[in-house]
Amino acid sequence: MKKIIIVFVVILVCLSVLSCKKVADNSSDVSSKAQQTMNTESDEQSVVELSNDEVSNDEVSNVELSSDEVSDDFTESSDEVSSVVSEEPTEPKLPDKNFFGIVCNVEKDAIIVQYYDYTTKTSNNIRVKCSNAEEFCEYDGVIITYSGVADRKISDNYYEITANNVVLEPGAAEKPVIYLYPTEEMDVSVKLYFEGDLFCTYPDYNDGWNVTARPDGTLINKADGKEYSYLFWEGYSDTEYDMSRGFVVKGAETAAFLQEKLSYLGLTPREYNEFIVYWLPKMQDNEYNLITFQGEAYTDNAVLDISPQPDSILRVFMAYKPLDEYVEIEEQELNTFKREGFTVIEWGGTSVN
Repeated sequence: MKKIIIVFVVILVCLSVLSCKKVADNSSDVSSKAQQTMNTESDEQSVVELSNDEVSNDEVSNVELSSDEVSDDFTESSDEVSSVVSEEPTEPKLPDKNFFGIVCNVEKDAIIVQYYDYTTKTSNNIRVKCSNAEEFCEYDGVIITYSGVADRKISDNYYEITANNVVLEPGAAEKPVIYLYPTEEMDVSVKLYFEGDLFCTYPDYNDGWNVTARPDGTLINKADGKEYSYLFWEGYSDTEYDMSRGFVVKGAETAAFLQEKLSYLGLTPREYNEFIVYWLPKMQDNEYNLITFQGEAYTDNAVLDISPQPDSILRVFMAYKPLDEYVEIEEQELNTFKREGFTVIEWGGTSVN
């Protein structure tokens, strides 16, 4: 009986030891797995912290860089603004005692003249008091002589002077106008190579005119989309015109003479009437006028480059000289003009003293 009890106790003890060992082994496995998990989490946390540090550093660097750029840009802008604000407008100087200008308006005892200020590189107006103001017309080129002192200052850049002498500039090419008559609507480019100074164009020349031309002469300017009847320019040069042959005409007979000769040369009634309306007021009150129609002396001085090239072109340029009495001169031979295909017509003139 005792032996049985002892054997039973020994068996229980062995089972107990085995159970404890298994539990211990299981606990060790669990601890090992837990430690691995903790190590993995620790590694992930390190990676996250490193990533956060990198992102934070990059963002800080970018923010600092952006701030520096903005600061630099703001500084440059501030410098530019300061420069603009600090620049005071340059007041135009009075023109020289002898200067050239263009008549903008005619009053009873004065003319408003536009002149170019080479100091400020701008065109400015000046009121010129003179006894012969009513002899001039708008767009006349004139030479003005005065004492060099302003009578008064009308505004910041507008003076009034009293002239000693005002005369027409003999070298001014006045109101040349160019008509374009294509056989069908087309785009046309017109360039003018003038041996002188242009002081007025309409529409604005802008290194050439680019228009859509219609058979009736209507022009649509590509620069502003507006409609025009012709291209207008005016300028000054020191061209010497040939006055050796021409026509001496009484001032009172100027209109009839121009109608006859301009029609013979090839201008239409619309074209020669526009010519006469412009020139007649300047010529009809003279006792006589020596009238000539220029050829190469004019065309070589004011070359037209037209694309596409016209089929026929007529350029009528009158040079006239007022006379106090009749003089004998060899009569100029004129040729009539025939229009063919794409036709270009130009007329203009100048007064020769």
